[in-house]
Amino acid sequence: MLDKIALVFPGQGSQRLGMLKDFYDKFKVFRDKFEEASTALHYDLWHVIAEDEAKLNQTRFTQPALLASSLAILEAAKELAPIDAVSMAGHSLGEYSALVAAKALDFKDALTLVAKRGEWMQEAAASADTAMLVVVGLELNEVRSLANDKDPNSHDYLAVANINSPKQIVLSGYRAACDEAAKRAKELGAKIAKILPVSVAAHCALMQPAALKLKEALKDVNFHPFQAEVLRDIDGKAYSSPSDIASSLVEQVVKGVEWVSIIKNLLASKVTSIFECGPGHVLTGLNRQIGGDAAVTFESWETVVQLENCLSKK
Repeated sequence: MLDKIALVFPGQGSQRLGMLKDFYDKFKVFRDKFEEASTALHYDLWHVIAEDEAKLNQTRFTQPALLASSLAILEAAKELAPIDAVSMAGHSLGEYSALVAAKALDFKDALTLVAKRGEWMQEAAASADTAMLVVVGLELNEVRSLANDKDPNSHDYLAVANINSPKQIVLSGYRAACDEAAKRAKELGAKIAKILPVSVAAHCALMQPAALKLKEALKDVNFHPFQAEVLRDIDGKAYSSPSDIASSLVEQVVKGVEWVSIIKNLLASKVTSIFECGPGHVLTGLNRQIGGDAAVTFESWETVVQLENCLSKK
């Protein structure tokens, strides 16, 4: 069977100080991508990754750092072997990486957008004590019973943010509501119910101010025909047209990530390999949980050795 490749790109939370130094040392194309990013952003992005942990963990720096990292790894991969991916997807911020990789969005535009997106999300979170809660070991309907997403002005507002795997689901809202939901989740038998180390309550209605600013910024962005299928976070389905991108990215800020739907749709399309292109391997673990015993290769490209070993098998 010919290899039918899908690429997936991670989102915020995959960053760590000093990540990807082996790629930086080995591949000029990797270093060139970061030079391009630094020129567009007007600061040394690689320096942030290599030496400035405080900045790296600020959302407005984290998002461009992860975008550039994923796309620089892809450049390194292309230098080692032809990469002809038929489908792409990204988790939250990673959707921007997928759009750039599919040539639907320019790299410089994506950098500017995600830097502003991070800044606006941080601003939206600044006015209230918010949090995100990961729940492991409960069914989706049980986790939904913990949510109270009818009124974002209510201080017990809590929404389902990310459906990451059949048994790993993230809630987003006010911190007090997260604390209460964590107690109830444990009572229902959750293996894990803990607050995530993030500074914004992403993918819920509390991010509406950020969504409105992003909507205005996207009016000035040109999108291009897709050179590969991209599945979007809001419903797990493939984009039908570049004209859909702006509205989907705005909606993504306030709606959950349907990661299970994305991977199930990729599996239904008979892909034979799903490679995680970015730092870390969180998505690969989730993908294996979703895929079960599917005859699909799930690999992450978080180190040069892993990338080389993976591509040598193609």
